[in-house]
Amino acid sequence: YWLKVYQIPESSRIAKGKPIVNLLNLKDEVVTTVIPIREFRKDRYLLFATQLGQVIKIPQDEFSYPRSTGTNAIRLKDNDKLVDVITTDNTREVVLSTRFGYGLRFHEESVRVVGRGASGVIGMRLRGNDTIVALTLVEKDHLLTISDAGFGKRTEFDDFRGHGRATMGVKNMQVERDVVIHSRAVSDTDEIFVMTASGVVIRTSVNSIRITGRGAKGVKIMRLDENDKVVGVAIVNPESDVGVGSEPEPDVPAAP
Repeated sequence: YWLKVYQIPESSRIAKGKPIVNLLNLKDEVVTTVIPIREFRKDRYLLFATQLGQVIKIPQDEFSYPRSTGTNAIRLKDNDKLVDVITTDNTREVVLSTRFGYGLRFHEESVRVVGRGASGVIGMRLRGNDTIVALTLVEKDHLLTISDAGFGKRTEFDDFRGHGRATMGVKNMQVERDVVIHSRAVSDTDEIFVMTASGVVIRTSVNSIRITGRGAKGVKIMRLDENDKVVGVAIVNPESDVGVGSEPEPDVPAAP
């Protein structure tokens, strides 16, 4: 689905906002990812990741003709769901992260380019009832991973070398009763907004989150009330100023 940013009403920090069904013609669907794109280019791609580990890469120009009813992007298998989408240029490495704290790094060239409506290939083989929660480019300084219990950690990308697509990856974060909800490449100068199910939001600097090796639990970055949990994370660069005529970096997500 397409939407001009100016069509989204601007409101205060504590405002409830406008229902997404009043902005898009959704039918029994849930928005997974919002991506800022100024130009649909043939040499740029959308890389999709599904809950069960499938990945699909489609040229951006396949989506250059807006339709009010939306455009079918990928074909999902039974019981599968879309979990993340990023923009790429077909020359990068990516990391898939799972709910139970595993990560897999591979080169996107191993995912062939297809047209709309394809089901894709296996990106990562999963253990038991584990699922994919995030897809990110290998770039910037570290991989930031956050759990729904409010723990966070940064990890060196070099810790994920030696594995290819369609393998099971390696341990990224130690989880117990909590699960990973977000994992994304960050720079040391970035800041993050962390949002909870009850609507509480905090802003903190990435460099305040400790760098640890794979398998560590990380540090507490947000104290939660009983029965509350982290449900979303947005990464911002306090020094960035994206103006008219400029294009955001390919991996920059926009919070719904």
